[in-house]
Amino acid sequence: MYCMLGSETEESTFTEHGIKVQPVGLAHGVDPASPLNRAGGVLAYALCGTAVRAWPDHVFDPHADRVHDQCAALSQPE
Repeated sequence: MYCMLGSETEESTFTEHGIKVQPVGLAHGVDPASPLNRAGGVLAYALCGTAVRAWPDHVFDPHADRVHDQCAALSQPE
């Protein structure tokens, strides 16, 4: 299953080129094909049901550091 990254927290950094916003904290998996997430947008629901910030340009890696355990388990094929 393809999952994009979701996060409960984001960080804003001011640079000479503008504001850079990036995900920080615990990573969640978001299924963009889910009926809850098909409309796109910034708000999405993670595999675990948590409301998160969606990051469509980032792929969820269930093996990365600081990953929500339930999202990691749900994103793996059985």
